[in-house]
Amino acid sequence: MLLIGFTACTTTATKQKSPECYYESYDTYAEVIEIKDHPDGDGRKAVMMDFKASKLALATQELGDLKDIVIDKKFVKKHNIRVGNKYEVLVTDLTRGDCEIKQTVAFSHRFK
Repeated sequence: MLLIGFTACTTTATKQKSPECYYESYDTYAEVIEIKDHPDGDGRKAVMMDFKASKLALATQELGDLKDIVIDKKFVKKHNIRVGNKYEVLVTDLTRGDCEIKQTVAFSHRFK
C-alpha cells in the first residue's frame, strides 16, 4: 500500500477485464452546497455536493446520480440533509487498466 498526500490514498491491483486494474482510494468528505428542484421535476430534489478530493472534486456532484437514488422532499427530511452538512466518503478511482468498475463512492452515512 502506498500512502500519499493530504488524504489517505492507496493503490491496489485487482483482476477484472484487463490483466491488472489499479485504483486510488481517497478518504475525504463531501459538503452539501445546494438543495434545489431537480431538472426532471416530479417533486424530485437535487442535492448538490462539493467533494474535497478525487476526480469528483473537479465539478459539483448530484447525490442522487452518485448513489442511483431518487431524492424528494421526504428523503431530504428523513436524512436531515441541509446545506453545510459534511459527509465522510471513500472514493475509489480507476487510475490504470481497462476495467469494468471505473469508480466507487461509499458514504459513511447510509442513504436509503
